[in-house]
Amino acid sequence: MIGKLKAIPMFAGFGEAVLAELVGAMRLRQCAEGETIFREGDAGDSVFIIDSGGVEILKQGKTLAVLGAGKMFGEMAFYEDAPRSADAVAKGACSLYVIGNEEFRRVILEHSREGVAFLLGNIREMSRRLRATSRFLVTVFETGKMVGEGGSDAGELAGRILERLLEDVPGAMGGMVMLLSPFTGAYDEACRCREPALDLADAEALALAGDGGTIRRRDDARALLGVPLKDEERVLGYIWIEKAAGDSFTAEEEVIVAAVGNQVGLGVANALRRQEERNRQRLEQARMRRF
Repeated sequence: MIGKLKAIPMFAGFGEAVLAELVGAMRLRQCAEGETIFREGDAGDSVFIIDSGGVEILKQGKTLAVLGAGKMFGEMAFYEDAPRSADAVAKGACSLYVIGNEEFRRVILEHSREGVAFLLGNIREMSRRLRATSRFLVTVFETGKMVGEGGSDAGELAGRILERLLEDVPGAMGGMVMLLSPFTGAYDEACRCREPALDLADAEALALAGDGGTIRRRDDARALLGVPLKDEERVLGYIWIEKAAGDSFTAEEEVIVAAVGNQVGLGVANALRRQEERNRQRLEQARMRRF
């Protein structure tokens, strides 16, 4: 465990004796997939370090972050003595090291040099998270405005949002949105930006082989991220983002694309309802002209 702690940047400056003291104060917690680690409003009396697996941080059911091995979470309560500000749920089976706030503070205060190193490392990590959150909020706000403006048909709206989204995913080479046709039951290409290598047939095959959730694929040609566009539980289509083969999508990028996908799904559903209403009105007008 000492070696694992030392591999975490914010603990890298700690000596062996201090790390051994921290390890002695920790306990291991095993969590099953989907298990709630803590809920918003719970007492914030401990800090968690992920040994293996992943943890999803949620606020009112919306994903804020997905954390993997070596990441620490729940540390805001270490500073504030405040209730938890979000939910934490195991994403797959995971193993966590847990240390109580009081014990953690005691070790930090008794070893000032390592304590300062830890605080500086933690500040850098929180700064990184704040930048990611700011980027997330700007993207969601801008795409939400597009949805709220209305007026566009589903394909045009999807194209505008896709162009905006590609600006906020570093390394994105292109993207495509495909929508499920209510008439044929097959997927139609609604728009594409920056000429991604992915074609409609491959995208449709991936969607049909999936379970209606997020799709991740990586091969020698590219890295793909496919997010479903939903109207409640009904899949209306997919938004695809493509990177070069050597790249990958970070957890933060997946969260941004998923959040935008939720908004696109809402916008597409509204646009389809407007189109159905226009078609109904035209049909009614055609009937009236007969008399």
